[in-house]
Amino acid sequence: MSGRMEPKTACPPRGGFMRSLLKGCMALALAMIFMTCNHGFEPKAEYHVQLVVFSILATNRAIQMARVYTTYNPDGINPSTNTTERIIADARVTLSDGVRTVTMVDTLISRPDTSRYRTPMGAYKSDGLVLQGGRTYTLTIESDSNGHAGARITLPSHATLSVNGVRVIESGAGGVTDEKITVTAYPGSGAAGAVIRMYVDYEAEHFGARLPGRVEVPERFPTDDLPSVETTYPQLRRLSGTATSVRFTKNGYQLAMTMALARHPLEPLTFKRVVFAVLQAETNLFSYYNIANAFFDRGSIRTDQPNHSNIDGGIGLFGGFTIDSVSYSLPENFPFNRK
Repeated sequence: MSGRMEPKTACPPRGGFMRSLLKGCMALALAMIFMTCNHGFEPKAEYHVQLVVFSILATNRAIQMARVYTTYNPDGINPSTNTTERIIADARVTLSDGVRTVTMVDTLISRPDTSRYRTPMGAYKSDGLVLQGGRTYTLTIESDSNGHAGARITLPSHATLSVNGVRVIESGAGGVTDEKITVTAYPGSGAAGAVIRMYVDYEAEHFGARLPGRVEVPERFPTDDLPSVETTYPQLRRLSGTATSVRFTKNGYQLAMTMALARHPLEPLTFKRVVFAVLQAETNLFSYYNIANAFFDRGSIRTDQPNHSNIDGGIGLFGGFTIDSVSYSLPENFPFNRK
């Protein structure tokens, strides 16, 4: 035997063959994707006309308002190029508490900023329905040209307030400078957020007429020790627990009255009362407020624009809040009065 062996053909390993096949399939798939993706980038989505509704109910006013209009499709991608609001002329707007239904009538509201829209704001108003905390209200919009929309909310039940520091309120001056006025609110059911505020009401004489005025007491303000602190007032915050409290300092109270006197530098002025008010927002209004204020995070950069809408058949907001207050009359010899 010569020991000669016939040469054999080498075969690739089984795993290598599968990897080669997989790479070939992926390359073919990518080629097909690129061949079909020949459309240009379009930042605007397909446009559909939608009803836009905005209404916030409040228990501290007799007249309730609602705005009804439609979306618009601007030329290009800049929405600010649109300078004409699309007000609906044939809308029928009603507000109901389940027992009584009132029809809201169309009206015009002066526009404080006319840099973009020059015409007054179109709106609907009702003044025949007295709102109460804890009740459910339904807003309905019917339009032959734009369809129907509506929403339903329940206002928070009424809250109670407790004030500690009445002596500081009535004296206004003297005593310890860092004395505080503590206000505690016990919210009603259905409240998602609340804010407590302190106001000072006054009357100023102007050419024989007595003009009413009001100033709000700040929660924080610059002092000699902290000159860089910004002047801030209580903000709407999420409720957690059975009560929420705010502390106002005597210095803040005095600062508010000094601001009132500065508004009327040469006129007699009499401080009449101190009012503590708690505003309770229901879920939809509180969610919208949080989104509009970017969740109070000044340091973050948001590339998206979140939205909150509870309008069935359209977009927008139907929300509401309940106001409760307690007041303390100031004495005639109040030290900040100017005769």
